[in-house]
Amino acid sequence: MYTCNPGYDFIGMTKIRCLENGTWGALEAHCTIKDCQDPPVLHNGYRNATSTTYNSTVIYSCNPGYRMFGESSITCLDTGNWSELLVNCTIKDCGNTFMEKGECNATSTFFKSSARCSCHRGYHFTGINSSIECLANGVWSVVQGNCVINDCGQPPIGNLSTIHFPLTTVNATAIYACLPGYNTTHITELTCTADGKRFRNTKLCSDIDECLKRNTCHYNANCTNTDGSFKCECQTGYRDQDGVGGQRCADVDECAFDGDFFCMHALNQTRLCVNIDGGYVCVCNKGFTGSKCETDIIECNDTTTCGPHADCTNTYGGYSCACPDGYPQGNPYLGCFEPVMLDFKAAGDRYNGDNPMIDAYHISTRLPYLGEYINWFKPSMNGFISLDFQPLYNEYGGENASEWKATVQNHRVIAPLWTNIDSSNISDGGLWIHSFTNKQQNKTDDMAKIQDLIRTYTNQTEFKISVAMVATWKHVTVHSPYEPGYELVKHQNLSMQCILVSDGMYTYIMFNYDREQFSIRPLPEVPVASGYTKLDYTGDILSDRYNFTRLNQGSNVMPDFAGRWLYNVTVVTESMKNEILCQRFYKSHKIELKTWIQKQLEFALPCPCQEVLMMEDYTFNRNDSLRSGFGSHMTCYESWFFSAYGIKQRCCYMFSKLQTQYPGAVAAEFENRTLAGLLEKGYNQCCSPDGSHKYCNLYQEINPPDDCSRYTISDEIPTDGGSMHVIIGRVKKLLGL
Repeated sequence: MYTCNPGYDFIGMTKIRCLENGTWGALEAHCTIKDCQDPPVLHNGYRNATSTTYNSTVIYSCNPGYRMFGESSITCLDTGNWSELLVNCTIKDCGNTFMEKGECNATSTFFKSSARCSCHRGYHFTGINSSIECLANGVWSVVQGNCVINDCGQPPIGNLSTIHFPLTTVNATAIYACLPGYNTTHITELTCTADGKRFRNTKLCSDIDECLKRNTCHYNANCTNTDGSFKCECQTGYRDQDGVGGQRCADVDECAFDGDFFCMHALNQTRLCVNIDGGYVCVCNKGFTGSKCETDIIECNDTTTCGPHADCTNTYGGYSCACPDGYPQGNPYLGCFEPVMLDFKAAGDRYNGDNPMIDAYHISTRLPYLGEYINWFKPSMNGFISLDFQPLYNEYGGENASEWKATVQNHRVIAPLWTNIDSSNISDGGLWIHSFTNKQQNKTDDMAKIQDLIRTYTNQTEFKISVAMVATWKHVTVHSPYEPGYELVKHQNLSMQCILVSDGMYTYIMFNYDREQFSIRPLPEVPVASGYTKLDYTGDILSDRYNFTRLNQGSNVMPDFAGRWLYNVTVVTESMKNEILCQRFYKSHKIELKTWIQKQLEFALPCPCQEVLMMEDYTFNRNDSLRSGFGSHMTCYESWFFSAYGIKQRCCYMFSKLQTQYPGAVAAEFENRTLAGLLEKGYNQCCSPDGSHKYCNLYQEINPPDDCSRYTISDEIPTDGGSMHVIIGRVKKLLGL
């Protein structure tokens, strides 16, 4: 049997036979190459073909002014047909036109299109041709000319004047000025217009009017022009001081003559005489108004009568100002100001004396300080707080970073003003300690007061206080070997406050310094320091003995509220970061995802309530890796196949009982990998064994672990079919059969 190679047609007999004499019969056949005939035509293009037989190639090109898109050639195939022509020619587009100082307008931007160019207002065309054409290369031809700015030429010359004109082109200005001794009576400047034609008005100047000169006569004298000269006379109410005719005119004091008598006696006792320039007027005494000054003015209707925050009270012919409750400080006529130190409804614990040892306060609520949780708050009368259980005996603080580190002895210390402070024998002085947590319902007002300030100063509107420790020094003084405290405090006193507040994530220190009770003057050899301990136990020093007096005069939170300072001592650790991400996870998915999962859980296999029953259920396999890190007393199981609904149930037991409230309890897994990855990330952020589990309940609200509420004992007890019956029953229940 004979066949032709691809691309050739067979002509003749396709087979020959082996004959009796042992030879082949004659081969009466041949193969002829296939011809694809004329190749297809390309619109707006042309072809180049040297042959049309098998394996021949035709090359296509676009006509001038057209751009090719696609394959530029076709081939004659072994079928005798040309390959598909996958090319087209698209006319070229020259795009936007451009002409400097002008514009070109075209109805079309394609090949062979033309555009006429014109100049902007204030310019004229100079050249050979203002038309352009879209060329075959897709670019506009160049304008044979350009736009030249119009020129008005030299401005006209005015009489009795000078002219200044640096330019003569469009918008240029010629400025005229009269020669000395002449006045302006016409225009002062001309401008070259866009059409290149200047206004033709000329500048006119005339002789000067002597009385128009400011120095001709006194400003309280009348000037009269005379023939070639002028005359000055003092106005009514003024007298000629020199007798030379209005060169110096003095005001007459009418109130010294009959003005006082007329205002106070002829009219009313509530009127005063007031000299004015050239005469006098009768005005009402302060506090009265009306045509006869008989009406008492209500000054308190004016909000600016008293100082800011002050209460105003009207009196006959006047008013009085007083500071209201809550604003006891300041001059009411100049302004009352809110006390910088906070007062609380809770009484607090009071301490008194010189260098007393104050018991440490245990902090039961989580309070982070620079990334580490603190559990103790130990105050000292000497103006500082140690955040450790062990006491710190130093009376003075370090006044620079290295001295501070040596002084604190590896303690975390917060000091509004660390020096030798004394409250002995001072009846109303001492140290008050307040402890606030979100578990104390009776102290919510006091906590809200601190919380509102933190939100205001930090713009953290979601900051919700969980714990605050407050130390308040009131009416204390410095220790002195020469004068007892009850005498020294009369002229050297101090009131200040330190607040350490946190929401469990963000922590701030607030220092408040009383504006009036801040007059202490420690002995020159006694150190004074304010600041707080950093991570390396050096100090962030805010002031020393040389500049501590600035503390009640400035602020880093409100420029006009002196005495208050706020410092951020927040360091967000990986665990804290996960808590933040957990809260974001909950906020983003608490509605749609939660609703979707609740609907899917209807098709999940129920968890048996006891582990002993789970061990008999062959639809689940034990998988302790689900609760890695939660201890050996927890075991976990998961269904060994995904259901038709794409959900795999998981069950964890602690001491053989189903435990859903424990952070290690895991929830269902879904076959959708995007959703499964999202839930796994949320679980690690909220319930990871490396974290605090503070917000694990948020994750479990969206994807809750099974609580065995749908489980019945009949789900587990096999009947005739043994354990296989459990599986079959499970599957039927899952499929709703």
